[in-house]
Amino acid sequence: MSQVSLGQMKALVSAVETGSFSGAARVLGKSQAAISTAISNLEIDLNLTLFERSGHKPQLTPAGELIVRECRFILERCDNLSELASSLNVETESNLLILASQLFHYPSSQRFAKQIGDHFPQLMIAIEECDTEAVIQRISDKQAELGFVITNKALPSSLGQMHIATSQFIYVCAPGLPIADLPNVTKADLAQSRELVVSRVEQQELEPNLSTKFWQLESASSLVNFLLNGCGWAKVPRELVMEYVTDYRLVELKVSKELKEPVELSMIWHPSFENGAVHRFIQQGISQIVS
Repeated sequence: MSQVSLGQMKALVSAVETGSFSGAARVLGKSQAAISTAISNLEIDLNLTLFERSGHKPQLTPAGELIVRECRFILERCDNLSELASSLNVETESNLLILASQLFHYPSSQRFAKQIGDHFPQLMIAIEECDTEAVIQRISDKQAELGFVITNKALPSSLGQMHIATSQFIYVCAPGLPIADLPNVTKADLAQSRELVVSRVEQQELEPNLSTKFWQLESASSLVNFLLNGCGWAKVPRELVMEYVTDYRLVELKVSKELKEPVELSMIWHPSFENGAVHRFIQQGISQIVS
């Protein structure tokens, strides 16, 4: 038996799927004569009659039906082989360092992180929290592959960036603090009460401290714990504390309009890292989440 070609198999399958040799010719961009010749040669190579041609329209023989089924399987496996080769031609990162602003919080982030781990089981991931200015600088210096920032300032145009969401900072404290019961909280009221901050650098990046009496904490989780224990008030992204506001463990302060401002949550990266398979997966995944 001569070697059967993929072209012959495509001609056969297309003829069956379109219902005619002329239909297969249109789909494959060939002449009807070329399709007829390919199928005739396939019959010769296999030493089988694939079509019954005695009627008005060629009909598959029982042997032809079995051969078509096998050809479909082989063509599908060839497509899978091509996809595998394409994926192997893209460099897959073995390690990934992700930097995040200390106050960055997005509800779907942990669930998406699990998807990354499931898709790239050999990938080693390290996640570090630091102030927004440090995230931007380290990404610019190519010290990390990805950064997640929260800021109300323009990001460097030299970096790749993707907008994730617009968040709102809110002012919160535990029930029972005197400031919690005020009908309209002013800057002066905030200045007279203790402020809780994660990082002075991070706070200055967003807005200077409103109170001269402040406690600086090491992480967003520490900040939330101190808030819940009534140690002071804080200005935080709504998503970070919404569950505690909803169950009344924290109170959203009724601040004046000039104290309310939106901030942007974004993903940033150095352009030299954007061709990796993991980076592409993350970028596509976040695009789907935020769309």
